[in-house]
Amino acid sequence: MRYALAGLVLALLAAGKAESFAQEPASDLWTMTAEGNRHEASGANCLEDIPGFAPLAFMAGDGGNFLGLCSYIDATGTGNAGLRVRRYVAGQGESQEAIENDRALMEPSPGGSPPLFAVRMGRVALGDGKDGGRVTVTKVRNGFLVDCFAEGATLNDASAKIALVCAN
Repeated sequence: MRYALAGLVLALLAAGKAESFAQEPASDLWTMTAEGNRHEASGANCLEDIPGFAPLAFMAGDGGNFLGLCSYIDATGTGNAGLRVRRYVAGQGESQEAIENDRALMEPSPGGSPPLFAVRMGRVALGDGKDGGRVTVTKVRNGFLVDCFAEGATLNDASAKIALVCAN
């Protein structure tokens, strides 16, 4: 697992440096390209094709803090992966851990620096009905929260998948 997590960290660092969170982005539009979809304001890219997954399934935002979701269905049925872009809303999140991670990223302590990214790990029921693990990595890009997530039979499997999705 140490090697998969090390690969995950390298992929995250290669995907982009920590972005300033103080500026207000001008746009939250997505553009479609031959390679996939791109959230222009955050710079998040969703490739049309990632090896081992069905082609990209895109869901537009809801007009609130959720701005878009790129989903990839694992061809083996051992867990999906994806990328989600959202606006920060203090006190809102899918879990207490997510809320705390978002706060650490967007509201660093006075005189402190925000972390480069935050990670959540947990159990999940996979598409084949078996228990597995889910890894969610959140980072700030141009004032937006970008969540990369992956599921797998183990957290090690999920970490290997997330490196594919987050590397863009």
